[in-house]
Amino acid sequence: MTDSDPDKQSGPPAENETRPRTRVELEESLNMVLQRAHENGVDFNDIGIDLRHDVPDIPDWEVRIIHLQKTPNDGK
Repeated sequence: MTDSDPDKQSGPPAENETRPRTRVELEESLNMVLQRAHENGVDFNDIGIDLRHDVPDIPDWEVRIIHLQKTPNDGK
């Protein structure tokens, strides 16, 4: 991990980072992160991300991000 490789940076959450406690808060947090990544030019359309953990108490997950096409009624 290097400071010049933002895709590999990790560490403890920032003090002001959202810590979702409900599904709605989780969705809002994910939406915020994806919007910021999009604004910063991160290409994450149609990808799958494996989130694996060495700690047995933390489950492993696969996250899929699929770009949806807007319909004419979106935003109305």
